[in-house]
Amino acid sequence: MRRLKSTDKAIVRIIGTTLLALASLTVLVTATSEASSRVYISQADIGATATALSQLQHDIFATQTAIAATATGATSRSTSTPLPSATSTLSLTVTRTQLPAATRTLAATATIRPTSRTVAPMATVLVEGLNVRMGPGTGYTIIGSLSMGEQVQVIGQAGACAWLQVVLPSGSQAWISGAAVFAQLSMSCSAVAAVVTPTPSAASSRQVSSAGQLVAAPILVSPDDNAHHAYSRLRFSWKWSGQLRANWGFEVRGWGEGGPHNGLHDARATAGIKPDGNGVYSFELTIPSSFTYADWMWSVAVVQLDPYQRIGAEAAPRRVFVDTRTPTPVLVPATPLAGRP
Repeated sequence: MRRLKSTDKAIVRIIGTTLLALASLTVLVTATSEASSRVYISQADIGATATALSQLQHDIFATQTAIAATATGATSRSTSTPLPSATSTLSLTVTRTQLPAATRTLAATATIRPTSRTVAPMATVLVEGLNVRMGPGTGYTIIGSLSMGEQVQVIGQAGACAWLQVVLPSGSQAWISGAAVFAQLSMSCSAVAAVVTPTPSAASSRQVSSAGQLVAAPILVSPDDNAHHAYSRLRFSWKWSGQLRANWGFEVRGWGEGGPHNGLHDARATAGIKPDGNGVYSFELTIPSSFTYADWMWSVAVVQLDPYQRIGAEAAPRRVFVDTRTPTPVLVPATPLAGRP
């Protein structure tokens, strides 16, 4: 009976050692599992784990042997219950999981390159009423004017930018003076293509209207070129070969040397005007105060009345000298418009 007690103690001690070893192994496996989620398990760690498992199997085998020897030496009165064979086969599968490499995603940086654009040269008008002509020179007919501050696209030049070919707001092409006192070019003259133009001819005295037909310039009749006038009212006469349409009329224009060609009256006053038997149109007006004592130029052109638009070329201008300091004779009656109803 005493010997069985010793055997029991040995069994308990061996079982305790076995449990302690299993606990240590559990801790080792847990630690190894946690570490494997962050880094690779080194070959040295795997070897140490295998050695520990081998030692554990050796201890279990020694325990089984001791239990069998104890059971064989027991007395015949003792009934020993053989312990089941310990067939504990502990296998540890260590899986090496390669952690994914850190992938650095570089965002594509879009490089925006400006599209090359050709900037058209522009001309800024520096004076009020800058003449617009049909060609590059004073020999070409004036077909309109531009206001101070207006900007027009420049598409050509002549005489080293002495004259600029421009695109008018209406879309038509014409010429203006490129002199520094009249217009300012947005870039160097060398950036503007030179244009070869014909010399002025009779064709330059006509212009295409908004309706698409040619509107001829009138021919001035009176007063004569370089005439002197002494009164505040003045009658102008001219011939014109065309036929006025509805909403068309004439505009008498006056200007000082180098100044804008502005109307001397409201063009709507010529609505319905008719020529006399000789095909001569006449219009009498009060001379504006700025022209009452001056030497100035005058001309006539066909215009659209409402809305106002210059659609015809100016007649070849004439010069007149006015001195209104001489009082108008009281007995001179006002002359009505020729051909007016």
